[in-house]
Amino acid sequence: AIWDVPIPDRLNGTLREYQRAGFRWMRMLGKMGLGGILADDMGLGKTVQTIAFVLSVKQDGDLKAPVLVVAPSSLTYNWAAEFRRFAPDLDVRLAVGGPAERGRIRKHAQAADVLITSYPILRQDQSAFAAMAFEAVIFDEAQSIKNHATKTAQAAFQLDSPRRFALTGTPVENSLDDVWSIFRVVAPDLLGSRDEFLRLTPTQVARCIRPFVLRRLKSDVLTELPDKIESIQSVGLTRPQKAVYLSYLSRIQGETLRDLN
Repeated sequence: AIWDVPIPDRLNGTLREYQRAGFRWMRMLGKMGLGGILADDMGLGKTVQTIAFVLSVKQDGDLKAPVLVVAPSSLTYNWAAEFRRFAPDLDVRLAVGGPAERGRIRKHAQAADVLITSYPILRQDQSAFAAMAFEAVIFDEAQSIKNHATKTAQAAFQLDSPRRFALTGTPVENSLDDVWSIFRVVAPDLLGSRDEFLRLTPTQVARCIRPFVLRRLKSDVLTELPDKIESIQSVGLTRPQKAVYLSYLSRIQGETLRDLN
């Protein structure tokens, strides 16, 4: 049976169905030992869908190892709070703090259902995390791994898990290279090597990744919202502000000329 995650009453029926569909998509890929990119627009409930996925794995008795959630440092405690809100029965632990504290948490992490850490800590403790096994890995704000050459992306690539999901509202920020880098982590064999990927056309890339990317926009879901109204209002500097600005500008210009010389 599909697990119905408790969804706040404030969400409308359309959004509920979209979230359930997203959860079922994650569960289907997870059952096959695959991963993907949940690329819903901001505010459509990527966190809730992910928690529903973890709950269903637990309910089915498939949680043989903890699920690792990697998020920006500013969001780790928010993830813990959301798990307490929607899934209070799960054993959720935070791998944060100093090196000694993180080591103690990781030592007993295999008994937990969920382990939450940040991208900087994943990078610092790369070898320790690479030695652990995870039932699934969730990369929140996955644009953090969009550059395959960074240490963060390398640390993410080395994690041991059969299924990995990236959560991001902006799967492509700069170029298609972002897609290759993220898929190198969540589905390493899908797009081949970087040289093979560069030989693909955008149409071929889109065809390859279509089953593994779920993207819904606010305009598709929250149909009752009015159109966004944008207005531009220019505000000039006051005389004291302009004096400060010009002084900094003059100093920077002088430093730049000296460097160029």
